[in-house]
Amino acid sequence: MDIRVIGVGEYGDRDFQELRSMPYPGVTYEGHIASVSEIEVHESDMMAIIIALDNYDVAVEIARRFYQTGVLTVILSDKKFEENGCFDAQHLYRSYNVVTIVETLIRPIATPCLNSFGFNDIRIAMKNAGNYTTLFAHDENIDNLINKIKFQKSYLCLEHFKSASVSLYFNPTSRIAKDEIAKVKGLLDIMPVECNTVVGFHHDSTLEPDSVEISIIIAGIPMDGFYFKAGKS
Repeated sequence: MDIRVIGVGEYGDRDFQELRSMPYPGVTYEGHIASVSEIEVHESDMMAIIIALDNYDVAVEIARRFYQTGVLTVILSDKKFEENGCFDAQHLYRSYNVVTIVETLIRPIATPCLNSFGFNDIRIAMKNAGNYTTLFAHDENIDNLINKIKFQKSYLCLEHFKSASVSLYFNPTSRIAKDEIAKVKGLLDIMPVECNTVVGFHHDSTLEPDSVEISIIIAGIPMDGFYFKAGKS
C-alpha cells in the first residue's frame, strides 16, 4: 500500500528534497504536476496528499480522481475549496512548515507502533472530515512536550472537532518511564467532549535516546470554529 504526496504547479523542489530524505517506506513524491493527465491512480494507493499553492483547478481534479476511487484524499493549500466529492479533508496553509504537516500525516502510518494504532485509525478520523489541522512538538521532557501542544491548541482557538489522532515517538533505547508516557493521556483532558481521540506509541530509532516527539492530527473542524487569536494569524 502506498502514500502519494503530489505537489501541483510550482510547488515542489526544496520541500520535496527534504521529504525524500526522510526514511519512510511506501511513500512517493511527485512535484510540479501541471496536468491531470500526469497522474494515474494505482490499486496500491491508500492515501493521497495534494499540495497546491497555485493551479487550483488541476489540484481539485487530481484530488477527485483519488477520492472517487476510495483513496483517502487530503489537501494542503492556501485556498479554501468549496467543491464537493473530491477530497476527504483540507488544511488551510497559513505560513506553516509544509514539510512538518506532511510528515505529521505520513509518519504515524510509516513508523512502527507499539499498540494497534495505524492507517485505519487515520482513515476513520479523516474520512469525509471536511477540515483538518496538525500539531507537533519536540522536547526531552514529557511535561514540556504536553505544555507545548496545549499552547499550540490554544493559539489555534480550536473549541470543537470530531477526532484527534495522537502519536508519541521515542527511541527504542529511551529511558522514558512508563509513568511519563502515561502523562500523554492527560491530553485527553483538553479535547472536546465529543472528540474521538486515539493514541499511538511509536519507536523511532532516528531520535536521540532522551528525545520525545508528539504529533496530532485534528480532523472534523467546522470552519466557523477554526481561527487564530487576534494578531497571530
